[in-house]
Amino acid sequence: MPSPALRLAFPKGCRVRLTAMGRLLARNRKEERMGEVEGYSLDGEALYVRWDGGGRGAPWHRDYVERV
Repeated sequence: MPSPALRLAFPKGCRVRLTAMGRLLARNRKEERMGEVEGYSLDGEALYVRWDGGGRGAPWHRDYVERV
């Protein structure tokens, strides 16, 4: 179950981008990408982010994304 703090910090539909650590993890491939939160993982630590121009959402740890 996602934590209430995660839901407050990243509500569904909010816009996000990768942090500096997230860009390192993605090897700078998605440096300028913006996305939208579409859900949460069951452990409460990750968000499902649908990147602009992408198909399905991908899980990203909350430390690797920031709200825009």
